[in-house]
Amino acid sequence: MIIIFKNWLWLINDSIFVYGIMRDSKYIYIGMTRKGIKRLLSNSHIINRRYGGIKETDQIHIWLCKERDVVELERMFIRTFKPKYNKQIIEKRNKRRKRL
Repeated sequence: MIIIFKNWLWLINDSIFVYGIMRDSKYIYIGMTRKGIKRLLSNSHIINRRYGGIKETDQIHIWLCKERDVVELERMFIRTFKPKYNKQIIEKRNKRRKRL
């Protein structure tokens, strides 16, 4: 796993950012956090729970932003990069909504 940023200790606490997990030169997941990097690395994260976790060769890219912009930036990156695990999550949400 390669994490691309300098002086990373401040990311552990309550930092706000959008992140992308890249595997084989493609983003497989785009997410956002208000709890710093500990959210991404927790066992409860969907990548760790359902998709085998973060691999040694994966890259994690982090985009810093203001809290008011984090949701829109995440959506923009999902629309732009079309990560495969985000699509599966969106499809499951849409199926649940149709059933209601």
